[in-house]
Amino acid sequence: MNPALLSHALTLFGSDDNQAVRLSGGTSSAVYEFTQSGKQAVLRLTPPGEGFNLPAMTSSLDWVQYLAKNGLSVPLPLPSIHNRLVETIPDGDELWLVTAVQKARGVRAETLGFEEWNDRQFTLLGSLTGKLHRLSQGYQPPAGIVTRPAWDEVINNYSPLDKLAGAESGILQLREEVIRCINSLPRTSNTYGLIHSDLQCANFFIDTTDDTLTLYDFDDCCYGWYLMDIALPLLDFLVLYPGHDRQAFATRFLDHFSDGYRSERRLDQDQLNELPAFLKLLEIGLYLQVADFADKEAPDSWVGKFMQGRKDNILSGKPFVPLSIS
Repeated sequence: MNPALLSHALTLFGSDDNQAVRLSGGTSSAVYEFTQSGKQAVLRLTPPGEGFNLPAMTSSLDWVQYLAKNGLSVPLPLPSIHNRLVETIPDGDELWLVTAVQKARGVRAETLGFEEWNDRQFTLLGSLTGKLHRLSQGYQPPAGIVTRPAWDEVINNYSPLDKLAGAESGILQLREEVIRCINSLPRTSNTYGLIHSDLQCANFFIDTTDDTLTLYDFDDCCYGWYLMDIALPLLDFLVLYPGHDRQAFATRFLDHFSDGYRSERRLDQDQLNELPAFLKLLEIGLYLQVADFADKEAPDSWVGKFMQGRKDNILSGKPFVPLSIS
């Protein structure tokens, strides 16, 4: 990182001492911890050419700010000294995008071993997701804030648009069949709205002293079915699950997750019955994203575990996991 650029960014967001500590994480951005008004904060600098633009980043942060102000556990976006959620710093003919948020409590959830998770935490994750969706129903982008795209208009776990051209015809055909099934579902305010769309362990913090969960990384937020934010954490935990009875674990996870979710908003049985289709669409999307580099990943990595028998499972039409939904 150019020291002058970092110093400029810190000044824009009111750093107490113009000092910062580089943090791990941030696949496309540089992330630093700093202090603002005596409190810990996180600075994010996104370089040009990473597929982000000022209107899109501003729109995602406006929604996060709305969620934080309405009590959802998310890192509160911090305005700059110019009262902007996103600042820009010129770099030749291009721009760096700079944002800041309050630092969240705890550690990234992906750092916990599977044996450290318990049913109470699954319930709390469901409550967090349910509250997210309840608040989503009441959000309207204010004047000057662009509307977020639909799930199939951008690249995400369900929509690997950049990988479709080279995908095998058999897998693409199965994907189209699933999409037709999903697109036949009604889009009501209870089933479809603004979602996180990347709700996995890499994107929330957990403070194990009291099991506080904090959701972050809303770069991929878009309009889609609320079930998409349920299918993704279920699949994530199933990949990590070390046991043999995946169906039993899926039932256990959904029982506790749904209890938490329903403490915040309605979740009908007929909605949950559609979950296998979203799991299949997600399975295919993730497969297309990682297939070209999966052989370089360690067998015990997340990608290595996910890819075991994955192509055969997709082509045979087997469900990602048999579900017994009650």
